[in-house]
Amino acid sequence: MKKLISALILIMASFLVFAENTAIELAVEAMEKQDYETAKKLFEPEAYKGDEYALVFMGDIYYYGYGVDKDYKKARSFYEKAAAKGQASAANNLGIMYESGWGVKANTKKAISYYEKAAYSGYGISFYNLGTLYLQGRGVEADENKAFDYFSRGAELEDINCITALGYMSEYGFGTEMDYKKAFDYYSIAAEKGDETAQTNLGLAYKYGRGTEANLEKAIYWFKKGSENGDCDAQYNLGVTYIEQKDYKQSLYYYTLAAEQNEAKSICDIGYIYANGLGVEQNYDVAFHYYLKSAELGCSIAQSNTGSFYEQGKGCKQDLIKAIEWYRKAAAQGDQDAIERLEQLGMN
Repeated sequence: MKKLISALILIMASFLVFAENTAIELAVEAMEKQDYETAKKLFEPEAYKGDEYALVFMGDIYYYGYGVDKDYKKARSFYEKAAAKGQASAANNLGIMYESGWGVKANTKKAISYYEKAAYSGYGISFYNLGTLYLQGRGVEADENKAFDYFSRGAELEDINCITALGYMSEYGFGTEMDYKKAFDYYSIAAEKGDETAQTNLGLAYKYGRGTEANLEKAIYWFKKGSENGDCDAQYNLGVTYIEQKDYKQSLYYYTLAAEQNEAKSICDIGYIYANGLGVEQNYDVAFHYYLKSAELGCSIAQSNTGSFYEQGKGCKQDLIKAIEWYRKAAAQGDQDAIERLEQLGMN
């Protein structure tokens, strides 16, 4: 939340050069202090006078729930007025609302319209939102080339989300030729600017030598940067890296951080650590707990292991029916161990 508020304050600081409105200056100071009640009291009358900056902030107050319950309908009302006055951040958030159906009926056409309005006003994140829509085919026909074009336009505005996305597109050959070196370069730029996804992906590039020479020390450095910024994939990859080095204490530490964010593979691997007594006392009860939790989150390996534990009665009461149920869930995701065990049980 603090990072988001800081970003809003930076945007508002540029507005104040032109606004020269004491009430708004005081309101911004209140927001910076997280005194939302005072900020709202100061912004609200200015918004009703039609001040475009106050309209944006009143929209933000209700959109993010700063000191009030989230109210997307009220947020939309303020944002629509601000967007009509050319405020790109308001148009972008209206796009998100129409894409997601928050406080409005979901409407991809309107979402795109608002995203384009914001994007072509120089709001880079809106190019990212447009690119993501087309890459994933959410409400539109999937179009990798169009997605790549939108990400490229956002990258020209130095939007780090778009730069990271170009790395991803280059790494996997979506909308462009597969090129690990270009992917590495894009990830490097975004990682240096603080994007946690790029930091994790840069760590993977160094670990596996994609687009650069393999360097485990640098891989761990970037994984830790991503982890510090809260990226659960970075934490998972640190867990994997340390378990490969047989540093089970460090591995468990990073897996636990990721598990706190419900990262299913990390939860599964904690189960593995306890099932095999790696740096801890072997404990099937604890292992089963983690396997089951990960299985419920959809991890196929955990589903197969949960089936195995039910079949053998490890850490739980033996139950062949439940074992088969979990084997089937894992098999449906292509898990070979589960497929083979079902065949052996004559249940394929």
